[in-house]
Amino acid sequence: MCNEVNSKDWRTYLILGTAVLFGCYLRVRNIELDGLWLDEAFSVAVSDPDNDFFNVYKETMADVHPPFYQVLLWLFFKVFGYAEMTGRYLSMFFGVLLIPAMFFLGRQLFSSRAGLICAWLATVNFYLVAYSQEARSYSLLVLLVVLSFIAFISVLHKCSALNVALYALVVAMLVNTHYFGFLPVGSQVGLFFLVCGRDVFKKKMIVKFLAAGLFVFLTLIPGALYILANFERKGFWVPIPNDRFFVELFSLYFGSLSLCVVVALLMIHGLGALIKDDGKRESLWVLVVWSGVCVLVPYVRSVYFQPVLTMRNLIVVLPAILLLLGYGISLLRERVTFYGVVIVVFCFSMTPLFADTKPVYTLENQFHPNSQMRDVVRGMGEKCSDCLIYSMLFLQFQGYAKVLGLPLQIHGFEVMAADIERSRRPLEFFILSTRGIGEPDADYMKKHGFYLVSNHTIGDSSINEYRSNPR
Repeated sequence: MCNEVNSKDWRTYLILGTAVLFGCYLRVRNIELDGLWLDEAFSVAVSDPDNDFFNVYKETMADVHPPFYQVLLWLFFKVFGYAEMTGRYLSMFFGVLLIPAMFFLGRQLFSSRAGLICAWLATVNFYLVAYSQEARSYSLLVLLVVLSFIAFISVLHKCSALNVALYALVVAMLVNTHYFGFLPVGSQVGLFFLVCGRDVFKKKMIVKFLAAGLFVFLTLIPGALYILANFERKGFWVPIPNDRFFVELFSLYFGSLSLCVVVALLMIHGLGALIKDDGKRESLWVLVVWSGVCVLVPYVRSVYFQPVLTMRNLIVVLPAILLLLGYGISLLRERVTFYGVVIVVFCFSMTPLFADTKPVYTLENQFHPNSQMRDVVRGMGEKCSDCLIYSMLFLQFQGYAKVLGLPLQIHGFEVMAADIERSRRPLEFFILSTRGIGEPDADYMKKHGFYLVSNHTIGDSSINEYRSNPR
């Protein structure tokens, strides 16, 4: 019996190891194909290893995000060098770690069989692969969400000091990575009272959870003023979610409407089985409360107060969807049906990775766009490295120039306004823009006697050359 168990464990971890290796291949493949886009350029510029810790912290918090990811990226650059694509490999690392994390969470909630299926679903999921190839915080965010639920369930089953300490550490990292990290933590607070019932009032349990909460709270204190300011901020670019928001989101998660139909049927099958099985009641609550809080809270705020809901922020819900999908697949016991469904789901999941059918960037989905910022910066460097250059996005363009090793000096619009209005104003200068942000105001230029000499547009980015009219 012991040999049989060991043999089964060996096969389980062999399959998991294969998933990790294949997931690593999918995430490394084409990781350097496209240049950085605007948001990635911000991450790279802020986490410049020449910046000190406090500068990284301040720039990140003043933007809109907590600082943990940017600090990790800053340290990563210090160790592995400051290059254009280095940051993407950090996200790739987090994306690969998500695969075994999904296995362990799936095993906690359901079984090893379901855990393996969930791990493979995370391996081939187009959306997760895409964000594992972007130098932004989303790959880390989704990993920490899964780890937080692993730690949370461990605490529910054994409220030891070690388990509580690990849970507090993961939650602290989560809420300091992205503000949407507060949502899964909020769902865990609700689950704590729902699952534990009267046990939550036991003195030892209360003390341990209060200690964990205090630790997390202390990590938030240094940025408390920034957090409050961000929660009260108005005038976001984020649009109010429309009637098709969740349909488009579900399609975006899997990259195919056809696959979404199959996925929905399997999820309904899994949900029905969970509802009928009293032994899986805790697992049902975890998935329902997790998904409900993470979707409903930002949706209600976006519709009735301030739009904050974007498709990429709801990546915090994707693991719950994959877990329910994996459980639904694991219930298929007839061999031909099981392998037929697995082949269909896994092949269609990978189709956007190997074909030219991947979704394109829109304001609503904010999906990783194919940007030409790199071409514009290189073109400017080849044109004249000592030219006078301005940009509303000077931080991003300056950071991009630095990682490319170009000696460009790019200034903001405030500097441009001061230069234009002084007595010895510049005779010629260039303005860089991308994604329509920072396009020069024609009336402003005309008012101050400057005319457009040339406009060189490459994809989503452009170089505008201006010269002064003689006075």
